[in-house]
Amino acid sequence: MKIGTGDRWDAAELTAKTQALLRRTFGPQVDADLAGVIYGYDGAPSVVARCAVSGLPGGRKTVVAKRSNLRQGHLRTEWASLLFLADIPDVADLVPTAFAADLDEDLLVLEDLGDMQPVLLGNILCGDDAPRARAALMAFHQALARLHGATAGLESAWQARVADAQAVFASRHRVHRFNDALDALPDRFRSAGVSITDAFARECADVAQTLADPGPWCVFTHGDGTPANASFDGETLRLFDFETGGFRHACVDGSFPVVRWLHSIWAQGIPGDLCQDLRRTYRDELARWLPEAAGAEFEQGLVACSIAWLAGLLALPDLFERDKKWGAITFRERALAGLAALAQLTHETGCFRCIGDGAQTSLEHWSECWSMPVAPLPIYPALRVP
Repeated sequence: MKIGTGDRWDAAELTAKTQALLRRTFGPQVDADLAGVIYGYDGAPSVVARCAVSGLPGGRKTVVAKRSNLRQGHLRTEWASLLFLADIPDVADLVPTAFAADLDEDLLVLEDLGDMQPVLLGNILCGDDAPRARAALMAFHQALARLHGATAGLESAWQARVADAQAVFASRHRVHRFNDALDALPDRFRSAGVSITDAFARECADVAQTLADPGPWCVFTHGDGTPANASFDGETLRLFDFETGGFRHACVDGSFPVVRWLHSIWAQGIPGDLCQDLRRTYRDELARWLPEAAGAEFEQGLVACSIAWLAGLLALPDLFERDKKWGAITFRERALAGLAALAQLTHETGCFRCIGDGAQTSLEHWSECWSMPVAPLPIYPALRVP
């Protein structure tokens, strides 16, 4: 049985390689059988399968086998991330346990987090339980802040794990393409009639510098912290899929309720009052670890990272030639929502006002060009409930 077109292994081979890896790691008594495919489709970057196992320490009955289709060694970063976080008591409970890896085969064996259908953050937001959806989003932001705060100052330990795994960071993900997107931002705005002044250029340079040299804000970030990569069972929030993990400015993740969430297939609208609550929740939790989060520098970093994510939205393929549906909303709806959110944020904070004014001008220009009225995005179903 092939798991997807172009996949490197069929199901039987994936199971055999998982069993062989577990036997090398834990002994010849281990047996593994395929119990089902959790994630995988034609063109998927990876396939995730559940395996029933016997003979593992502790009597564990199932594990998850994850292997890459990209042939780029991108699971090396995830392996390094999980081992690094497992060594930090304050965050080890946030992530799956990593049992074994064959990095040359792009294969990881991880803790089975159970049935994702009822607990995946994206599914919760698209459900009908408003209190649960709000609680899940709050827990998500608290978890991100804890991840960031507990890893501040530990970059050397991370780099040691990266070296051991021979991890590579080049990928198609936009978190690795901020520089290119920021370089293109002035031309994007110029095409909308924005005057690119010296002050605007200085602000662009300041954004790039903030991301390149985060100072005390340099922490371990998920990089792809979205509703697709988090689960919440009502009490415990778990984060997974750390292929883009790495040390960056905390607000690369922390800007989720401003612009970052628009880079997800799950993106829909979040009520404005809840966005404010999520920002406050993240900041308050982060301040328990990094006192600097209570100061003005936090807002500077939040806006800078939001600008980087906005630049990524404006670099979406063919955005200015045609629109494309991705999930519940289109690329252009995302771009307009990002422009509106950034313009509002710069007005609120007073940070990067030239770029914020450019975002407002661009919003008005492209809304007219695309015949798309400026309007809030459709709210997540669970958040529409009073």
